Amino acid sequence: LDAASLGNWSTCTVRAETPSGPSRWDGTGSIDSARFAPKRAPAIRRVLALASLSSGEEGIDEAIANFQASITDKTPAAESLDSLARLIRLLGIRRNEPDKSPELLKRVHDVAVTPSRP
Repeated sequence: LDAASLGNWSTCTVRAETPSGPSRWDGTGSIDSARFAPKRAPAIRRVLALASLSSGEEGIDEAIANFQASITDKTPAAESLDSLARLIRLLGIRRNEPDKSPELLKRVHDVAVTPSRP
């Protein structure tokens, strides 16, 4: 997805789910989250992160921020684990910051052992 397509997709999704009107994506990964169903925020953040990765090296910081924001207590375990795996790869390998891996691995453990996750 390119930025324009993602913006159109999120606007259509928001219009279908909220009476308050469309959300706006400003192209930086920021979404006016007050204008759409909060339960959709993690999923939209994952889509934004994946779209950011398609822009190459300049999209990595944005992807990292969006993958981190996509992991909440309500995010399904499989999606959280996938986002964490991508974060480990992005931070540990692409950004050469392996010192951040222990924190991420602890989060992987927490997600894996929490029975209440959807």
